[in-house]
Amino acid sequence: MYIQLEAMRLKGKIAYEIDIAVDIDPENTLVPPLILQPLIENSIWHGLAPKEGPGRIWISIRRERESLYYVVEDNGVGRITATNTAVSSKRSMGIALTQARVAITGRGQPSDAEIFFTDLPNGLAVTVKLPLAFAF
Repeated sequence: MYIQLEAMRLKGKIAYEIDIAVDIDPENTLVPPLILQPLIENSIWHGLAPKEGPGRIWISIRRERESLYYVVEDNGVGRITATNTAVSSKRSMGIALTQARVAITGRGQPSDAEIFFTDLPNGLAVTVKLPLAFAF
């Protein structure tokens, strides 16, 4: 819903796709709160909003053994351009808080929890690796 609201604010400039692997049960898989939202928000505000033309966000979720991988990828302006054109001196806490949540989630788990940033020719991909956890 957050992406839909932002797409309305930006007058349809954003398209998105969510791909959940078939071996993941969304009803039974636990995801810590506020892990993906700050990443999606950064994609929209810093990557896609300043971009000329339409923007796109791809969200994919896949499982490898006892880990889940969440990837948020956009075709925005990228981190270097976004950093160089930032007009605000406000310090963003979203990524720092997300990194702290990811680290807490991984404590004492058999699988590591990590976050990776990959600069793309057009945009950015952020991968979050979390231990697999089930509701029941």
